[in-house]
Order: sequence, then C-alpha cells, then structure tokens
Amino acid sequence: MVGARFGVSLGCPDGLTFYKEGQLKDLFFCHAGADKAWVRDLGARLEAERIGNRNIEVFFDEWDIDHGENIVAKIDEGLKQARFCAVVLSPAMLKREWPQAEWTARFMADPSGRKGQLIPILLHERDPETRELIDIPMLLRPIRRFDFTKSSNFEAEFQDLLRKLRGERPRRGGWHDPSPYLGASEHGAEAADDVQEMLVSNLLPVEAHPQHVWSDAATTQKSTDVWNSLRGQRVPPFLLADGRLYSFFNPDSADNPFRSFMPGMARKRENVADWIRDPIRSRQLVRMLNDALQEHNYHLRIRNFKDNRKQFYCPVFDGNKPRVFRWGGGGKGRTIAKVAERADKSAIGIHYSARMRFMILGSRIFLLVEPGWMFTSDGITPLEGKQVTVLSTKFGGKERNAAVLRNVLMWGMLLANREDRIRIGLGGAELVVDPVPALASVPVGVDGDAMNLDRIFSEGAGGEVADDEGGNDEELDEVLAMAVTGALGSEVESDFLDEEGE
Repeated sequence: MVGARFGVSLGCPDGLTFYKEGQLKDLFFCHAGADKAWVRDLGARLEAERIGNRNIEVFFDEWDIDHGENIVAKIDEGLKQARFCAVVLSPAMLKREWPQAEWTARFMADPSGRKGQLIPILLHERDPETRELIDIPMLLRPIRRFDFTKSSNFEAEFQDLLRKLRGERPRRGGWHDPSPYLGASEHGAEAADDVQEMLVSNLLPVEAHPQHVWSDAATTQKSTDVWNSLRGQRVPPFLLADGRLYSFFNPDSADNPFRSFMPGMARKRENVADWIRDPIRSRQLVRMLNDALQEHNYHLRIRNFKDNRKQFYCPVFDGNKPRVFRWGGGGKGRTIAKVAERADKSAIGIHYSARMRFMILGSRIFLLVEPGWMFTSDGITPLEGKQVTVLSTKFGGKERNAAVLRNVLMWGMLLANREDRIRIGLGGAELVVDPVPALASVPVGVDGDAMNLDRIFSEGAGGEVADDEGGNDEELDEVLAMAVTGALGSEVESDFLDEEGE
C-alpha cells in the first residue's frame, strides 16, 4: 500500500493546508499533568471535528506515545510535525520545566510569530492557593490567546479554535440587507460556497534529504572531464561552480568518485537548509536533484527528450509489444506505451509522458509531475519537427481531475519501482520521496463539484491506478486513435487536450 495523504504548512495563503493523514498533526498540546483530563476532553472533541474530508488530529501524549517508545523522541517528533502548538496556560503548567521546554522550543522556530503557529490557551488565570493572577511569560503576552477560563465561554472559544485550525479568517460583523440583490451579477463573480473542498496537487513531497553539501577546490571546471572519467559508471549528482566541485559525498569517503578532482586543500561542508533559503544556492540544489532524477529514471528504462531533459516517457523496447505497468509486479496492469500502424503503413507510438522537476516551496522540496502524452516514430524515437506534439491534461472538471490524479499516482509508482517510497541515490546520501501527491484543503468551493478522494485512496493507490474503472487502456487508446487518423493535427479543440508544442 502506498502511504496516505500529505500535509504541512508551507506559508501558503490563509485557508490552504497540506497534510498527510496519520503522520502530521494539526495541534500539539503543551500542558501540565494536572490539566491532563481537561486537555483530553478538548482533544477528543477536536478529533470529532473535520477539516475537509478528514478528521482533525491532535498530538496528545496518552494517545501518541506507546509503552516502550522513547518519550523524548516522540515529543520532539510531535513538536516538529504539528501545524500548531497549543500552550495550555495554568499555574501548574507555569511551574513545570517540561512544558516550558516544549513551548520555548516551538517559539524559537518562529520568534516573530509571523506564522501564527503558537496558540496560547488560558485555562486558569489565578493560582488556586494564593488567588494571585498567573504570571504569563513575557514572550507569550503579545500573542492573542484563547480564553477558556469560564465554562460559559467554552463553546464560543471552541468554535473559534476550530476556525483557526481550519485556516479560516475571523468573520466580520456588520449589518446585512436580507433582501435579495436583483441586479445581474458580473460573469465570474459568483461567490464560492461555504464548503470545505480538496484540491488535487501534482506535487510529490520529499520526506528526507541529505543534511549537508560537501565541496572542495576543483582541478577542473568542465563537466565533461568528470563524466568521461566515470564512463560506464552510475554518476551521482555534482556541481561545478565558483572553482569548486559540490556533491553529497564526504571528500574523505573512500567511495567518493570525485576524489581525483578534489585535492583536499579547501574542503567545506554546508547545510542543505541554508541552500534551500538562498536564492542562488536553491537553484543549484534543484539542478543537482534534477540530475539525480534523470539518472534514477534512466535505470528504470524511463527516458527523457534530447532537447527537453525534464520531459520523460516510457519507450517500447520489445518490438511492438505494449509496455505494461504492474503495481507490485503482478495483478492488473495498465498499458503505458504502445505502437500502432498508420494508414500509410508507417508506425507511430503513443506514450504516457510527464514533465518532472524538483522545486522548493517555502522550506520544503517537492517533485512536480505534469502528466501528459507524447509520440514516437517507432516506440523509442520521439517525432521531430512540426510533428512533435506534447499533450497535457487540463486541470478542469472533476472527471479530468480524477484522471490527472491517477496519472500522477502512476508516475509516482513507476519511480518507486515496487517500493513504498521513491528512493533516489545521491551518492553519499539518499533522497526519499512520497509517491502519493500532496492534497490541499480550502475553506470554500463549489458544493457538489468534488472528487470522491476517499474512494480513490480506499483500496490503495496501486489498485486505483491499475484498475481505472475497468477501462485502464481506454484513455491511451483514444489518443492513439486520434494520432493514427490525424485528428490531432486539426483545428478542432479537444475538450480535454492542450497542445503545448514543446
């Protein structure tokens, strides 16, 4: 089974949340043991509520740390993965060192409060023994907090907390005319419905990447010199820039293939996190990852265009026998490439293709997959000149969105090569990518115009991709028939195809 949904805050507009069910949490409770019963009840109520088509998930130590598990490691994991951290303020909490360590650690990740991920919840404002007002930490005082001190306010504050977790802005007050507006609305100005809606993404999230980039003064600045020295070998990604050779190999490593070009006179180690934040280094990092992707795909018999290295397709190597993809090596298959004969007896091949490249959003790395089709003259050689046509799927209409999602899933599984994750070798390290695309939740949408995502994921992505409602080859055959008859060259616009002409 492929992993479920992905989720992480990316500094996106209000109301947009990426998540992966079962791994990331919506809220981490920082609290004292004396307040555990109250926190437990609040957590249970929150988890009964929904964001889009899923339930809210909280990190609560009783539920998320099992016997035999490392308590410190699990709390550290929970703090890192939770979208928000709730600091339950009470006299007991302020006297305990452990809760203070938790919230201050989260505070350091965003000291200015720009992301708004630290949520103070005032449970008791007075010490039960001295009746003195509690001393709220100075760093938390500027942050607007939720007030649960009075039972009469509970429901109102609870609904406000739900709104915060759902990414909704506070509702504005004011008087509204109840009479209907009789004038004609401007085209396209209709208001969205107040319903949670899921947006399909074609981004595969990177779950793990190297922590460091290593470099040394290089004896060459020609990439061809490096490639020629490693002819016949699998070449890890590298970068020649600023008189240095950068890679993910420790220069001292015995299996570093670039040692002959690195004299060891000016070795340097840099954090990948710093590269991600730097506008120039981030592009260089993406370039190295794209090189690794091309090498990874080549060994899976996936090729790219000569003039467009980011456009990939699956050639037909076995004569005219269709190329079939089978999830897990068995079961139902899906034809991903085949060759047919035109009226003039010439051959034409139709292939699922995808434009794939790594990109950085916020502090995270994703693999962008743009599925489509392409054509060859024999199952291997791409058509040239005016005959070159790369077809992309439109993200329009729920039926086409479902088809796009299936094709993105298919490419994720192809790259995973029967594993539960895509593992791309970087030489001295490994890049781990989730083959299931990120989904996004928005607080508004069009009522009734949504895919049944639970159905798509219910039996595992493998079954969904391989068994496309009993018609797993229908889409490919339809495009192939159009190519054979020449219909793709007409001026008639298909309702689900675009010509990019790349």
